[in-house]
Amino acid sequence: MNIRKKSQKQEKRVAKQTGGNLVPASGSLWSNKADVKIDNFLIEVKYTDKDYYTLKVDIWNKIYKEAIKDGGRIALLQIDIKDKEYVILDDKDFIGLGLNKYNYFTQGQNYIFDKKSFRLNNNKIFIMHEYLGYLNDVWYPRELIYFKRDNLLLNLILWDDFLQTISPEHLNNISNEKLILKE
Repeated sequence: MNIRKKSQKQEKRVAKQTGGNLVPASGSLWSNKADVKIDNFLIEVKYTDKDYYTLKVDIWNKIYKEAIKDGGRIALLQIDIKDKEYVILDDKDFIGLGLNKYNYFTQGQNYIFDKKSFRLNNNKIFIMHEYLGYLNDVWYPRELIYFKRDNLLLNLILWDDFLQTISPEHLNNISNEKLILKE
């Protein structure tokens, strides 16, 4: 299966998992951006067969601005690097969604950059997670990525963990100003 078909399959999977809608023309129309829309989220989906994905500040800023313009949605960048699934979100949104109430832990391997991009290497992300497992299903790994020049702090977490810890209320019909935090 070629990259385009894998990417389309990924978009459909993300829409189904979140209850979102696929964006016509995969976000290439001026009036419809990103790949999947849910009431509170605008999700850009990326796929690569390589062992890494290069996260660029410009790409994140574009997604973030599109989400704000599109009704004040929260920007998510869902990335599949081969067979592993991740999501990136702004730290303010991580906290605003109440995800900090869960046992997300950083592994001491946070990244600080003066550059405009960062290579997410599939073999180096969440190394401790592979050894520790989920510790009774209550610990969720995360990596923090800080771009100093842009004062941008992003959270990288596993896609399945995001889906487990986000409440259904966040995915459906609640304005960003009135988010109900999952208890």
